[in-house]
Amino acid sequence: MNLHLLGFLAAVALLMSARALLNTRLDHSTGEVVRDWSVWRLGVASFLTLFAELALIRWIGTEVRIFAYVKNLALLLCFLGFGLGCALPKSRIRWPGAATALLGLIVVVRQPWHARQALEGLSEVLGAGQDIQIWATAATRNWPSFLLAAALIALMLLLITFVFIPFGQIVSREIELAPSPLLGYSWNLAASLAGILAFFAVSRLGLAPAIWLGIVFVGMALLQSQRRQQIVMAAFVVPAALLLHDVSTESHFSLWTPYQQIEVQQLNFPDGEFQQLLVTVNHTTYQSIVNLSDEFLKRHPHLLRTPVNENPYNLPFRFAATAR
Repeated sequence: MNLHLLGFLAAVALLMSARALLNTRLDHSTGEVVRDWSVWRLGVASFLTLFAELALIRWIGTEVRIFAYVKNLALLLCFLGFGLGCALPKSRIRWPGAATALLGLIVVVRQPWHARQALEGLSEVLGAGQDIQIWATAATRNWPSFLLAAALIALMLLLITFVFIPFGQIVSREIELAPSPLLGYSWNLAASLAGILAFFAVSRLGLAPAIWLGIVFVGMALLQSQRRQQIVMAAFVVPAALLLHDVSTESHFSLWTPYQQIEVQQLNFPDGEFQQLLVTVNHTTYQSIVNLSDEFLKRHPHLLRTPVNENPYNLPFRFAATAR
């Protein structure tokens, strides 16, 4: 079975049952009782806030091209969710909403049925208009498609907001319980910087989003007050990893550099002969590597739409001295 389909089915099953499991345990959990100050909880929540914020901004900007143009929008939604949590320090920690929101966001973006084409179409529809010029968008706006795309984007933004509410609740609660606000804020600042450095490290190592968001789910599990809650929360890692994993082969693989996602795919003719090497950056075509030798073009004359000498890649050779 396709890994994405398996992950989708597991995610749906978990989304349908996890809220009930978490709510059942949380209604009577010690997590709702005011406890002594915990440096551990404050540190983990502060760490996860910055780590998850950077991870989501980069991941959603890569998967949905329209977010690459308005990265500040995702950042503001992270702040909004965290701020709402800070305003609700004495309320029940909203873990079910945060966990299901993050997994739901992954399901929406990585669903196994033509997700790439759908998200690219989403960006093209929202970027369409006669008064703007964005690469690979339509010149006129189709209002029914635009409203549908806007509704889907609004759903994604709402899910991003929900992810950060419990982090704000815990940070606000623990700073209030600290022996002094300055001490609590100092630990919050130090752990937040650690979250930034940790994301820098995973980016520098070229790790994929399955690792980034898996760390977020594991961190959520560590903040649960009971063992059963920890197990349920940690179980979210499995469908998330299956949905985010991209199968790599020698002829088709992805690389996550510190700045971009690069995908390399080798295309062959039906007889197995090399046709071209296609390179995409953040799911947008960047370069095609082809064979322009005389022998190859004689066998495949239909590959070029212009004469060989007029091809821009061959232009420099027209000025080179003829080899003797």
